[in-house]
Amino acid sequence: FDLQAAASALSYHGVILVDDFHSGPPNGVAFDTVNAGVDDFMQRHRSSFVGQSWHKEGKGMCLIRRRT
Repeated sequence: FDLQAAASALSYHGVILVDDFHSGPPNGVAFDTVNAGVDDFMQRHRSSFVGQSWHKEGKGMCLIRRRT
């Protein structure tokens, strides 16, 4: 999917949740395209969005929201 398109439709208090962000062993599967997409988006839009990521036992996700 396209983070840019999703972000442009995001309401003021809305969030984007990206599953499998920096996932990997022992209990997850690595998806390099997910990691690269989120990392690239966050780098290009750092002034407008903030991301928080969580990782546990190989599972990962990222929550993206607008800066307030």
